[in-house]
Amino acid sequence: MTTQPRVGRVVAAPILALAAAGAVAALVAAPGPAYAVPYTVPRHAEAMAAAEAPLTGEGLSIDLNAALDLESQGVTVSAADGAKMADGGITLPVGKGSKLTYAKKVTGGKVLLSGDIEVAKGEKKTKISNVAVDIKTGAVTAEVGGKAGVKIGAIAEPGNAELVMNEGTTKATLKLANSGITLESALLSGLDAALGTALADQVEPGTTIDAALDVDVDLASGSEVNRDLGLALGLDADILESPDSLTKADVDVGIQLL
Repeated sequence: MTTQPRVGRVVAAPILALAAAGAVAALVAAPGPAYAVPYTVPRHAEAMAAAEAPLTGEGLSIDLNAALDLESQGVTVSAADGAKMADGGITLPVGKGSKLTYAKKVTGGKVLLSGDIEVAKGEKKTKISNVAVDIKTGAVTAEVGGKAGVKIGAIAEPGNAELVMNEGTTKATLKLANSGITLESALLSGLDAALGTALADQVEPGTTIDAALDVDVDLASGSEVNRDLGLALGLDADILESPDSLTKADVDVGIQLL
């Protein structure tokens, strides 16, 4: 009996080994799905994207009586719960929780105003309270006659502001409503429902009235200057060198805030 050489097995073994090695190499080299290696945002990038600065300051000053001729309808306006009367108008100071958000530029924020505006006609009374301003959109919301979240107006030009810095302080004042506030019909109809007036019939929709919304933001904490915030507001780098250079600054310029 003649035994044939077992060539098939001798040759097949290295071929299989090479094929297996090639398959492993292909698996290692081949790119996986896009989600296979998650991307982690660097911590400094997250900090820039989420940066916030607290706001303080004088707040919102508005004269509804003069703007809407309330006296002609026997309506009176007064300050309550921390609001202040000044020159016939009412000022609602900036409250806790107000903030400016920014990265390389200002991205938005919220101004929460404390105090109430009490509106009355005879024995009937109602309040405009919990007033808030969205810095990005300019929307002004409030609680009117017990109804929360009413859009009562909007800053006429929310992207524009005046930046003021006076000597002796590290704070900058942003004047956010130099172009006034445009009233919404929801404010007038809310007052009409509570007082029995006819303001919505006498005041044209979209009427813009004089107002001031001034907020302060501190550009330094102790000996540390918040350069990122200062640059986001458009200030020159030399002003931001130290707290001392901030206190020597005398600035009053119009800026494109957003």
